[in-house]
Amino acid sequence: MKNGSTARGIGVFRNRQVQHESGLEQRVCKILQSRHDVRHLRSQYPKVDYVGSDGKSHHHTFDYWIELTDGWRVAVAVKQEKKRKEMNEVLDRILAKGSPLFDDAILMTEKYANWDAYANAADIVWSREHHDAVEVNKLMGELKGRSTVQFYQLLTQQEFKTRNIAIWRLIEMGHLKAKRPGRITQTSWFNVNL
Repeated sequence: MKNGSTARGIGVFRNRQVQHESGLEQRVCKILQSRHDVRHLRSQYPKVDYVGSDGKSHHHTFDYWIELTDGWRVAVAVKQEKKRKEMNEVLDRILAKGSPLFDDAILMTEKYANWDAYANAADIVWSREHHDAVEVNKLMGELKGRSTVQFYQLLTQQEFKTRNIAIWRLIEMGHLKAKRPGRITQTSWFNVNL
């Protein structure tokens, strides 16, 4: 173990094992998994060489690599915000050299992968795997003609669990868009987009 923040573990995305080596990597991974436009996700890939400011050859292994549904490939470095300047310099050097393995390289920090974003992502992934299509369609029918709605207004006592999952499914599908950033709760307001 490197330090107290190490949180090694694995997950699965579309039948491929993905790893994380820290709590921050775990949050980034879940957020990437929650995106509807991610077709492929790999961990600890790719490893690239670049020339550092010292003129010497160095290598960097990205934490994640994603391919979007439109074919765009992105290498993702995960670091604490305090390392942004240093990491941006590395990414600039890597991008200047170019790579046949990705079209862009980005840095994700705890500012992007905060606990609220992680919790929302976990609920989205959960709903994707456990939703009832009949309940989702029923809820979409109830939302027709509405422009805004509050989360709790959509819940029913009889079907609380399946309705809760259906709400999160509609969030993922873009039919319910939170009016404010942050953790989505039962008091959150949404714009309806059907």
